[in-house]
Amino acid sequence: MKRVKVTIEALSPLILTDASNSTVMTATKSSIDGTILRGVLAHRYIGKNQLGDKAHADDGFRKLFFGGLRFVAANPMQDDRRSFVLPLSLQKEKQKDPDKMPAIQDLLTEKNPEQGYKSLRGLAVEQGDTLIPVHPRTNISLHLSRSAAKERLIGSSREGHIFNYESIDAGQSFCGYIYGEEDNLRALAVGCGCDNGPVTVHIGRSHYTQYGTCRMTLDALEDVPEPAQTDVKGNVVLLRLDTIFLPDPAAQTATLSQAPDARTKLQAAMQVMGEGFHVTDAYSAAAEVENFVGVWGMKQARQYGLAAGTVFALQKDSAWTEDDLKHLAALLQNGIGVRREEGFGQLCIWPNKDFHLAKRQAGTKTDSAITIPDAVRKQVQHILQQKILEQLRIYAWEDTSRMSCGRNTTHFFARLLNLLEQARGPQVREKLRESILAIGSHRDTKIHDKEKSQSPFERTLKRIDVGAESLYELLAGSAKMPYAVSEKRSWLRDLGDSTLPGQQNDLEQLLSEAGLNEADFPMEDGVYFYEYWHWVLRYARKKAATQARRDA
Repeated sequence: MKRVKVTIEALSPLILTDASNSTVMTATKSSIDGTILRGVLAHRYIGKNQLGDKAHADDGFRKLFFGGLRFVAANPMQDDRRSFVLPLSLQKEKQKDPDKMPAIQDLLTEKNPEQGYKSLRGLAVEQGDTLIPVHPRTNISLHLSRSAAKERLIGSSREGHIFNYESIDAGQSFCGYIYGEEDNLRALAVGCGCDNGPVTVHIGRSHYTQYGTCRMTLDALEDVPEPAQTDVKGNVVLLRLDTIFLPDPAAQTATLSQAPDARTKLQAAMQVMGEGFHVTDAYSAAAEVENFVGVWGMKQARQYGLAAGTVFALQKDSAWTEDDLKHLAALLQNGIGVRREEGFGQLCIWPNKDFHLAKRQAGTKTDSAITIPDAVRKQVQHILQQKILEQLRIYAWEDTSRMSCGRNTTHFFARLLNLLEQARGPQVREKLRESILAIGSHRDTKIHDKEKSQSPFERTLKRIDVGAESLYELLAGSAKMPYAVSEKRSWLRDLGDSTLPGQQNDLEQLLSEAGLNEADFPMEDGVYFYEYWHWVLRYARKKAATQARRDA
């Protein structure tokens, strides 16, 4: 058996409908599944061979598209490599050190899992012992319904129907595979007109308008990688579902909540390996498959199975032989379950080794720069400012909840809040500092004890701490603000996507694309300084008043 690599480059945005019952919002998948890939090539074959509505009567068509070939999903590419759905058994380390690649533990092989890890999901490519996350760029567009003929002429909708399309941005590439015998693969390339280089195809929804134009290339035939003895460790081989596995329809259940037990269904699928093979452990999730067939104008029956990323251990009672590996190779090529010609049930070897999570690579096809107009940049800056102010209120509450206010400090905090209000505006920090120092300068010069010579207001400032510093050092000195960026606290990290520790989060990427940086948000003074201290002093005054009532 051979395979052909299929490369698809999006020349315009793609809408790969994620749910056929979407109305106002049409979401998109991240991959071009085997059903779509098979349909695109079948359409080309029918057109080139002028089969019309009699394709089902053509022997060549039936042979290629109904059992002779397997069309496996085209996933996003990065660095010219096909990405894959990460196994559901993976967890990533909860750490924020940007200079260290987060460790990954695999619950399938780790018998004593460590604490401090969380689930790792999504797409990635493998490079040695490193997994590089892949995040396809998407966009959401607003459309106005113009179904009636007059509405199309006037360019607007009288009824005001609107809907949204989520689409994959143009300029991204996808890679899939077609498995089959050499003669069939060659017949497909010739029959679809793909034997002389790239061809233009249309994929997904609304491909007769501004979406779905792609360039597709079928590469030369290549051998299918086969498992080796090095993949066997302790008589166990780890297997990963590259695509959704659909068990036999007779075993299908009525609802997704009653999806079949993973180990039971996987064990049944492994019976072709012979006696002595057992699925000893599995990590899986339920998946639902429902397709709309345009030719029929109706939906296919809904089916339930196991999601891509399901991973399991296949153990043999004795040592693996060369014949066992050949049977496994055939299983990897042919797949398991039903609808295998559409790429369902594709299995891959999952390497039994330790991985680390890499930083997101800059300059890849999934991270290309986007030019943002000045007006949009200002709007982004304004929105981020509001989000930062909200985050500062949270910091203020956290710090005040740990603050020891002391007795009879209600008036103190009210006075300090009044000084802050008077200093509000440009250079609020310096104005507040001058007011506090002016009050502190009224010392009793007749008392030689410096501590006793201080005013009660100044002594209270030095006695109350916020974090590791006193209020005096923070408001009248030069101490760093409690909300400043540190290992424990960062507005950039807290407002961004923290699911990728040690990597550039979504907010950092947005700042980069908008031509902004941290310096555009001066945290040590101005509105940010005022916002934080306004809420610290308000919370502290309430806390002191509550304590006074309790003491009474």
